[in-house]
Amino acid sequence: MKEMGFYDVLSLERICEDLVGWRSERYIELLNTRRDWCNQLFCGLLGETGEAPQDPGP
Repeated sequence: MKEMGFYDVLSLERICEDLVGWRSERYIELLNTRRDWCNQLFCGLLGETGEAPQDPGP
């Protein structure tokens, strides 16, 4: 670890790449939930009524 910095050993970018590569169901569910929340937030900010578009799934 002295030769490499801490961020070279463990980085958020690399962790996310691994989760995507592994097709982790829990990670995909988390991202889909956050996407739905964001869609609802932006629809609300735009004054749009009704349901925000939901994730169509795989």
